[in-house]
Amino acid sequence: MNLKQPGNVIDYLPYIDLSIRLQEIRRKFLIDEIGSSDFVGNGGSHIRQNAGLVWDVLCKIRREELLEKDLDLKSLSIDLGIKHPTLIRLLERLEASGAVNRTRSSRDNRRAIIRLNDTFRIKFDKCMSENITACDDFDAGDQSEN
Repeated sequence: MNLKQPGNVIDYLPYIDLSIRLQEIRRKFLIDEIGSSDFVGNGGSHIRQNAGLVWDVLCKIRREELLEKDLDLKSLSIDLGIKHPTLIRLLERLEASGAVNRTRSSRDNRRAIIRLNDTFRIKFDKCMSENITACDDFDAGDQSEN
C-alpha cells in the first residue's frame, strides 16, 4: 500500500472507501455469524453499535492463538482497555453464540483461557482473507495510478 502524504482532502477518498469496505465486511461477518443470538437483538442493531469492540476482541483472541499463547480475561482486559464487567458480559454472549470457548488453565485452575471455537475460527479466518483481498485490491488500484 502506497501511503503517500495526501496533497488535499480528495486524496483521502480511496482510504475512506477502503475503511468503509473493511467495516462492511466485518459487520456482515459478525451479523451473519453471531447475529442470531441474544447478543445482537432484533435486526442486529446492538452489534452495529459494538462491532468495533467485538472485532477487536476476536482479533486479539485469534492473534494470541496464532502466536500459540494462552489468553486470559485479565490480559485481554488490559490489552484492550476494557473493564472486567464489560468484557465478561461480552465473552458470555460470544460464548453463548458459539464463537468462543473459555476453559480452565491446566497450570492454574483459577485462570480461564479464552479461545475461538474451532468452527468459528475457520469462518473468522475466511473473513480475514476477505479483508486482505480488499486491501490487496486497494493496493492494486493505487499501484495502477502510479
